[in-house]
Amino acid sequence: MQNKSSAGATSDAARQLLHFVTAARLGGRRTFTEGEAITSAGETDDVLHLLLDGAVAEYMGEDGQVVLGLRLPPEPLGLAAVTGEPHWSTAVALSGVVTRAVPVRDVQALAAADPAAGLALLGVTWTRLRRIDRSRVEATITTATQRLARRLLELAPVLGQADPGSGAVRLRFTQSDLAAWAGTTRESVVRALRQLRAAGTASTEHRTVLIHDLDALRLLAG
Repeated sequence: MQNKSSAGATSDAARQLLHFVTAARLGGRRTFTEGEAITSAGETDDVLHLLLDGAVAEYMGEDGQVVLGLRLPPEPLGLAAVTGEPHWSTAVALSGVVTRAVPVRDVQALAAADPAAGLALLGVTWTRLRRIDRSRVEATITTATQRLARRLLELAPVLGQADPGSGAVRLRFTQSDLAAWAGTTRESVVRALRQLRAAGTASTEHRTVLIHDLDALRLLAG
């Protein structure tokens, strides 16, 4: 399904880039706690992060109004740093996160010295742009309910916790959070959640969504 690509599914290019960086013994490990920003929009940086463990949300807009996607290992974070441009998005740890932080000058030197590494770097950039295009198309041809269902399916295996009482998948997100993830308004999320509750597919508690029927959610996602 299309939601797999927008979820930040690992690409061959990202794996190859991590391989070249690791083989050359470039950079070192850095850790981030839940809620900590790894990159910040508008700021310049001299480090490229390759995600080793954990999950990261990439945001645009003030106060995280739009979520660009879920980033998972071994995705790169902060690609703008390679060209010396300010970051155009903010990457925030959704859990404990470990990255391999590589100085940009080392990445540039590696790409110049090894054409295969240069192609891997080009590949991860192309993959990111393709996902953005797909997200734009998705926003025009799907309903808010479909997009919410897709985002819940993406987030459930990464951040969901089994509810001991009902066996449902529990996700700690507010309605405003879900609106940002689905690229819609909070009012549309309220209507979509009402539809999911009526069908018995999901329910809500304070700042939490409980998914009761993943198969029904997949059908709704399309």
